[in-house]
Amino acid sequence: MSRRKPGEHAVTRRGALSSSHRRAGVLAAVVGVVAVVVIATLSLGGAKPGSAGDPPSGPPPSPVPPPAEILTPHSNMPDPFVLYHDGRYYLYSSNWGLGAPNVPVRESSSLTGWSPATDAMPKMPAWAVSFFTWAPDVRRYGPHDYVLYFTAMRSHPPYDECIGAATGASPVGPFKAEASPMICQLDDFGSIDPRTFVDHQGRLWMLWKSDNDHGGASQKHTWIFSQRLAPGGLRLVGPRYRLLTNNQHWEGPIVEAPAMLYHGGVYWLFYSGNWFNKPGYGIGVARCASVAGPCTKPLDRPWLGSGPGGRGPGEASVFVGPAGHAWLLYGPWCYGCVQSMVRPVAMMGIAFDSWGPYPVSPTKLTG
Repeated sequence: MSRRKPGEHAVTRRGALSSSHRRAGVLAAVVGVVAVVVIATLSLGGAKPGSAGDPPSGPPPSPVPPPAEILTPHSNMPDPFVLYHDGRYYLYSSNWGLGAPNVPVRESSSLTGWSPATDAMPKMPAWAVSFFTWAPDVRRYGPHDYVLYFTAMRSHPPYDECIGAATGASPVGPFKAEASPMICQLDDFGSIDPRTFVDHQGRLWMLWKSDNDHGGASQKHTWIFSQRLAPGGLRLVGPRYRLLTNNQHWEGPIVEAPAMLYHGGVYWLFYSGNWFNKPGYGIGVARCASVAGPCTKPLDRPWLGSGPGGRGPGEASVFVGPAGHAWLLYGPWCYGCVQSMVRPVAMMGIAFDSWGPYPVSPTKLTG
């Protein structure tokens, strides 16, 4: 099924459960509402930038992941993202249902005790509906210059999801959305999961996912893309790159939720595969020569799958703490493990050996 091309941005989108139901368990309410939606830089030295370096050596990460630390044990906070600044952690997540904040944000000085959730973007733009806002990313461009990137559902046909941007003077908002979406690939059933990243040369990039699997779409492949952002972060510039698609059995019809780290001259792309509410949902990793690719998958299984860290781990983001350690945030659909649609925020550390990144228990790292 083909959709009309939205000007210069025409590409791809996610799936029936993967986007709407996946995001907050509210897909059944979409029709009624509409009728009346880290990437961080880690530079630890090493090989020459711009090439993928030598192939991984040594054994790959264990298929049995370590235990995770649950940051919000009784709160539903899918698609978690943390911004760290001036000794404060700001935790953002997807909207979790009708009447909830469009973009929930909480604060903490320790990653343990969190303030009550407030709404970082209480007013939605005219192009989007309220209470269907997902996968936030926030970047600081100056002392009082922050940009929130988000996924939202269109308020008019076709009811696909697009990526928007909003500006604010504080990490907690209020953010004011731009009048039009930033990325909206209607030919590919929409665009979701924005994630910004700064490469080793200081250039700003946007990564995201096309939503070809949305709403029972018959297309067999979803894609993760990258493209440069202009200074200030409010528009894309230059060519668009396809980084990877679903081509391994465990990924099913979906790759999504990109997050990138740079280490030892190699860019590591973390992504999620399969349906979010299934035990087979997991986090994969790809080795990239640059943010523009090419990227290769060194494993034929998830980098982080179901286990002590929760069932169905995914929707991950990455941030770097004050001590320079890299942390992975994600949302398992089941932890403990009583099946529930309350998806807490789970955290693991990321360490590196001769093979590449591997997950470690948070007790192994500090800061």
